[in-house]
Amino acid sequence: MTKKGFTLLEMLLVISLITTTIWLTFPLYFEALEEVATHLFLKEFQMKLRMIQNQALITGKTTKMTLNFTEQEILFEGYYLAQKKEVLKIPTQVTGEGTIVFQFKGGTGTYGKFQRITFISQRNQHHFIFQIGSGRYRYEKESL
Repeated sequence: MTKKGFTLLEMLLVISLITTTIWLTFPLYFEALEEVATHLFLKEFQMKLRMIQNQALITGKTTKMTLNFTEQEILFEGYYLAQKKEVLKIPTQVTGEGTIVFQFKGGTGTYGKFQRITFISQRNQHHFIFQIGSGRYRYEKESL
């Protein structure tokens, strides 16, 4: 450092250190942001799933959930005072295969088949495994 201020070399050194630090941490920020978005999607999915199961149990009418991975959306159809449909958009970083339709029986809220739903994110596979004759499911998270 000179008596009048910083030299050009010192300024370039500081700027390069700041640039390197930002360059190394910026991708981690976006990766964490995508993981948080996936986590929030899965929590909302579980909430809506329980909602239509409870509607089938309480109202005695069949409710339906349709997972459509080609359209990147999940359609929840239930009865609450009148016919009600809700759409949950699947985030772009979450994938799966095909179209899966679930119908929960009125009065019991059960699903009569063994079924597995798999959501694939960048780092993990998220499995929702439905038991035979029960509306209950088991959630498993598997690292890729």
